[in-house]
Amino acid sequence: CHSKEFDNSGCTGCGEKSHRMANTSDMKSHESNLKIQIGSSKGAHDEKSTSTDGGSPTSHVHVRWYNSAVMAQQSSYIDAMLASPMRESQSNEINFPDIDLPTWDLMLKFLNASEARRMTVEDALAVGEYYDQYDFVQGRLLCDQVLLEYFRGMKDQEIEMSLDVDTMVEAVALSFKANLTEAFKEGSQYLKEKLTIHKIPFGPTMFERDHIEKLVPLINHLIGEDSSFRHGLHPWDEYEEKEIQSSLFPRLFVSEWQLVETDRVLKQEFISHIILSGTSLEADGSFKSSTSPWVFDCDRFTEIDGEWFSFSIELRNDVWAILAKSEEGDAHAEKVLWENRYSGNLPLPPKVNWKPVHSAANNKQPAIQYIRQRR
Repeated sequence: CHSKEFDNSGCTGCGEKSHRMANTSDMKSHESNLKIQIGSSKGAHDEKSTSTDGGSPTSHVHVRWYNSAVMAQQSSYIDAMLASPMRESQSNEINFPDIDLPTWDLMLKFLNASEARRMTVEDALAVGEYYDQYDFVQGRLLCDQVLLEYFRGMKDQEIEMSLDVDTMVEAVALSFKANLTEAFKEGSQYLKEKLTIHKIPFGPTMFERDHIEKLVPLINHLIGEDSSFRHGLHPWDEYEEKEIQSSLFPRLFVSEWQLVETDRVLKQEFISHIILSGTSLEADGSFKSSTSPWVFDCDRFTEIDGEWFSFSIELRNDVWAILAKSEEGDAHAEKVLWENRYSGNLPLPPKVNWKPVHSAANNKQPAIQYIRQRR
């Protein structure tokens, strides 16, 4: 019996047919009849590594011995492999070629109830994918809980200026890939907010190209669940699916937001507000720039068809438009009153050439005046 291997691995178990955290003291009483090979022999000709636990001196494969019933308790994958009429079940040997030895030992360490409470976010990032891939149910649930608590603390990290964007992106990407259900709900909500709210420093400009590369599949999934998310997500709202999947898209995302922020700063520096006139509606008057460089808001209202609306001037679908927006919060109740064709490349709404496109516009042709900041 290779009891030393049991002690090193931290893998423990019980005789019940359920997935639960193991008890180390029970482990030593079980016979070690299952051979586990960790790692791959690929690349052995480039680098030699000597195994101290049964692996070949010219291989990256390491051998560990465990009790088959105990390991089947911890992993549905192992349970299925041992139960099926395959070579693994006949020889009581299972290979994990994509897991290196330190990661394997970490995986088994946190199946120990006394160690589980010590799992960190970094630990969860290291083992979460493999817990899911090989159906270590308790391990996956533990990672889910650790990352859920991590995402719940995002706002505090922003206040403390301790937020690590690399870690946040890795965590939300893992929660999606490894089916960490509760963590993904919390993390994806935070991600959606950061991608759509124009805020410095914790907004779209905090993401770099490699971050977006990792997040593209996740964001497309979120759009599939809620198509309205795409409308507030620049520049996803401007590109087709095949363009978003291009390797050039992450670079485009970063450069677009650099331009957006530059545009916003310049507007705040030089333009105090804009004045709309000639609408014959309550829309006439001052509009101030919102947190988005493409939106100017006011606090005036009008009644259209028995419903109250506020006004905004926004860059929408590659044209600047003057909109009436429902105070009931119903996005479908928005009304485009005027639009300015071929204006999508302009940093500010055009002064003239506004075309009425709704009956409430009364065929009026309004004008806009820019009011500069006073020096």
